[in-house]
Amino acid sequence: MKKNYILFLFLISNLVSAQIQSCLNANPICADGSLIANTTNNISAATVGCLISTPNQKWYIFKVGDSGDISLKISQGDNAPSYDNQDIDFISWGPFDHLPDCTTELYGYSSNFTQASNVVGCSYSASSIENFNLLNAPSGKFYVIMSTNYSNLPGSILVQQINQREAGAGSLICDYVIIDQQPDNRTYAVNGTVSFSLETLNASTYRWEMSTNGTDYSVLSEGGSMPAITGVETNTLTLANTPSIYDGYSFRALASNNGDSVYSKVSTLNSTLSQNSFENNLFSAYYDATKDVIVIKNNDNTNAKFQYNLYELNGRLISSATIQSQIENVSTANCYSGVYLLELFNGETRQVKKIIKR
Repeated sequence: MKKNYILFLFLISNLVSAQIQSCLNANPICADGSLIANTTNNISAATVGCLISTPNQKWYIFKVGDSGDISLKISQGDNAPSYDNQDIDFISWGPFDHLPDCTTELYGYSSNFTQASNVVGCSYSASSIENFNLLNAPSGKFYVIMSTNYSNLPGSILVQQINQREAGAGSLICDYVIIDQQPDNRTYAVNGTVSFSLETLNASTYRWEMSTNGTDYSVLSEGGSMPAITGVETNTLTLANTPSIYDGYSFRALASNNGDSVYSKVSTLNSTLSQNSFENNLFSAYYDATKDVIVIKNNDNTNAKFQYNLYELNGRLISSATIQSQIENVSTANCYSGVYLLELFNGETRQVKKIIKR
């Protein structure tokens, strides 16, 4: 019996999780059991759902793996290993497609009654054990639980899924990826440096993507020069020498581990000056599909020589040459269909145009 007790404590000790900053410091919980210290001396008289009072609130969150029924046993006490000799009450909300903002997205909490009710479970009994049953919980959805400590006595809360091996049972993802801090929209000075970053729990890999239209995303690559891109596989993406044409582009990150992945929110890049502030009438350029070339027309009557650089959208230089005549044809025979950046300059005169090869 003593050997089993030690094994139980070892398993539980390995299931205590970090808190989620963006959801009232909620603790992620696992199917095999999560043991969490309760809260004392934080008395609240607020009514939430069926809970007449909500003293010593404790918050949890879980993500559904395989869809199906999920039965959770929630108990509280100081009598290890049972932890079931102190009154506990709870309320639960869900399902959510994302990690919810628990201050604004939970019906009835903080006087939030502006949305449809998303309360999925609630009990205000005098028992030290509460059972929370979800039928047909959908895969990939998040649920939030708040429990209380009516007795105001120190102890621990044990949360376990008790139907794991039953027919039709769903599962919980234990090491799911959580984005604790989302990347913000960013403003940049043209030709300057700008960064996007996020903070996560349980993520081991990252992949940054970019969209020119807010719908279609492409994976970014390290390198390039306009812009110079770094950190595409880290939690911080940096763009240096960022051209004006990037004004309005969208960015997002995919954070992953071996069993789960989640996209960050979409963040937008905005320049402090518009593209028009850097445009002039020295050049005109367009893609000629019949010849598979970019046609550059030099509108300077002095016939001054200008330099051009052609870049992929991820900043990699494709070709560079001097414009020798009034009209220059730049071959794009070796270029895939997509968006390119054409930079034209002579001394202080510089212009960037977006070229679309179809």
